[in-house]
Amino acid sequence: MTEQPGNLLRWLALALFGLGLAAAGWRTPTPPPAMLSPAPAAHLAGDDLPAAARASPERPSPTRLANGQAAVAWLENGEAESAGIRLVIRDATGWREMGRIASRESTAAAAFLHAQRLGRPLLWAEGGWLHLWYEAHPLGSAAGAVLMHSVSTDGGRQWTNARRLDSTPFGGLGPRLGETLRPLADGGLLLPLAQAGGDGPWLRLSVTGQLIDRLPALPVAAAETTR
Repeated sequence: MTEQPGNLLRWLALALFGLGLAAAGWRTPTPPPAMLSPAPAAHLAGDDLPAAARASPERPSPTRLANGQAAVAWLENGEAESAGIRLVIRDATGWREMGRIASRESTAAAAFLHAQRLGRPLLWAEGGWLHLWYEAHPLGSAAGAVLMHSVSTDGGRQWTNARRLDSTPFGGLGPRLGETLRPLADGGLLLPLAQAGGDGPWLRLSVTGQLIDRLPALPVAAAETTR
């Protein structure tokens, strides 16, 4: 039985399409090596934090906005129905409440994900962008986490719908977040994953929060390469 001309054309088109994808992947440039920025990450003493942030079951996450104001995100009621991530910004008059910027309900609506609890948030400001990463636990904290990412471009007043960050090869449950974000010399950053005894490995993210690579250990600082 001979192949019909139409079938042959379809097979040929599929073969050419596959070759085109392979060629595009072969030409994809390798990102330059990651280098840590010499600039320190934001830090606030515990006594400087709002009382509600100090009472959080997880470590609050501070950052510094482009205008110099401090911002802090923290987990509230991680396992309760009212669990959420809250944000405050400190201006000349003190801490200003920005409200709940993520919740179990908003996570479920945006990612079609039922979260039994929420976990650690990490907040990061880069230029006019304010990034939030946090954990969602569909099966409880012992079964691994889905990492979520949301962005605000107006100083924390409005946020994009949270999206999954593919921290595992097949988009499933993965490690929890570590504690300390590390800025990179190119404006990106390293998002820490938790392991016994400290942070690492690290997800290398672009300045807009896109996943670039996964690093097993910290790279050197940019200043060290010029010695």
